[in-house]
Amino acid sequence: METKDAVLEAILKHIREREGSSFLPCEEAFKIAADLSVDMHTIGRTCNINKIKIGQCQLGCFK
Repeated sequence: METKDAVLEAILKHIREREGSSFLPCEEAFKIAADLSVDMHTIGRTCNINKIKIGQCQLGCFK
């Protein structure tokens, strides 16, 4: 399985629904990146391509 497929599969396992859209909690994004040994840019790009928002940011950047 290609890395991008593994990343998307992992993200889809962790997405949640809020206000009619899908989002990935920031904490989960970091965990996926560490588990798959990919950088956060890959996680962010995969989310953008699939219209998945990152939420619950520990830094308050994404609400």
